[in-house]
Amino acid sequence: MSATIQAMPAAAPAYDPSSLAQLRFACLLPPTKEYATVINLFPGNYAHTPWGTHGSFFVTLTAYVEGKEVAKIHSKHITKSPEMHVREQGNIRVNLDDLTDFLPAGIEGMCILDFHHAREIPVDAYLSHIHRQTGVYVAYPGLPFVGDVLYPTTHTQQLENTLFWPGLLPNKHMLMSVAVANPFPLVMGYQVHLFRADGTKEQSEVFRLKTCTMAIHSLEELFPEGMAAVGPDGRSAVCVAAQYKLIAYMVVRDRATGIISTLDHMHTYCLF
Repeated sequence: MSATIQAMPAAAPAYDPSSLAQLRFACLLPPTKEYATVINLFPGNYAHTPWGTHGSFFVTLTAYVEGKEVAKIHSKHITKSPEMHVREQGNIRVNLDDLTDFLPAGIEGMCILDFHHAREIPVDAYLSHIHRQTGVYVAYPGLPFVGDVLYPTTHTQQLENTLFWPGLLPNKHMLMSVAVANPFPLVMGYQVHLFRADGTKEQSEVFRLKTCTMAIHSLEELFPEGMAAVGPDGRSAVCVAAQYKLIAYMVVRDRATGIISTLDHMHTYCLF
């Protein structure tokens, strides 16, 4: 697809660009023919002491397929004014189904959220994926990868290029996979490690991801013998280590249907 499809925002109140910061999140995008993807955010929820109490917010979602930008949606602006005494005031909602008419074949890949927010107010971003045929609902947080100016010490106390998922519980009903996204304008190398409860470990080959692409690895395909030896006690773990700040998720599917039942981010290792 050569041209980017764009859904434009509705008319918005005036705002001061110099008062805004930009936090960028990377997220997985499952097949839009199978899943409806919606973002529903309430940025005013954080507009309270010790942070700022008012400002403007809006989001731009950009979808990528095999590293190419194929769609862009701009949300409306939300303004939290000093006269608004309630914590939440308005919400930002983005629905990829707004592009259905332009993308009838559907897309699958990754997306980047550019969250423009009042400099003194922290924000986060949650996505919802709803399986169209069954209504199975999965919500998970997008992971920020650049633009955080409110929690600078966090980035010196964590190994952000090494993420873990503790407590593997494979069974006949669930298939566990690791999903890795590369939102950076460079090729990224990474490796997956399996740590079993008996102290043994395995590691995969080194994989390389092109810019703005994602990959999903079934742990059983990466470690066929190792995963067969993982017990039901939840004491085994998986780790992904990469060149740069890492965006990685655990994906759990129902074996019989292939439907995603759980999608959540992996965790950093703290240095304190």
